[in-house]
Amino acid sequence: MRDLILKNIIKRSAMPLAPIDGRKSFYGKCEIFSVKFDNSSGVILYSYNTPVIAVIDGNPVKLWNDWSSTTGRHVNAFLSSCGLPTVTKKQWDKMPIVD
Repeated sequence: MRDLILKNIIKRSAMPLAPIDGRKSFYGKCEIFSVKFDNSSGVILYSYNTPVIAVIDGNPVKLWNDWSSTTGRHVNAFLSSCGLPTVTKKQWDKMPIVD
């Protein structure tokens, strides 16, 4: 699944991500890309050039296991921008990672 998601990224549609914690910017450290499949679509978050999480048809798909305070801010801003609830590190750790 992870390889399929990454293979279907539409590179030309990179979008910056806005912080939700009062900071001015993420200063280009993360971007959102669109993903298209035959019967579905979604978005994927890259943090420091690493695919971290995707939202496919409204469902979060964890692609990266590590968590730092910066990654957490990126993930939560991304989830919020997708209309999904934010997560704590404990919740992140319990989410399964896709292969």
